[in-house]
Amino acid sequence: MGHAAWTSCTRLLVIPHDLNIYANRDRAEFITDTFASELPRLAKEDWLVSKVGVPEFVLSVITPELTTMLIKDDMKVGDEEARDILERSEVLGMTLNDVD
Repeated sequence: MGHAAWTSCTRLLVIPHDLNIYANRDRAEFITDTFASELPRLAKEDWLVSKVGVPEFVLSVITPELTTMLIKDDMKVGDEEARDILERSEVLGMTLNDVD
């Protein structure tokens, strides 16, 4: 999955940019649907994906990275600031949604 695929993915994404747990689930579903043909191959070729499994890899690695890219695009910031915004948003979302 090259950079161009992820770039087009962020431009075509029609998912709310709020950073709550429901949006993350929607993004994970979007990723899984969009890359359904490539994820099984990746699971065979990549040691990390094969070790943790495709669903965990999508939720733990790809979804946060896609969210970071959306933040960068929306907020016009760099990687580090986007990750900081994501981290603060997750804490705020967990607090507002009373998630431990």
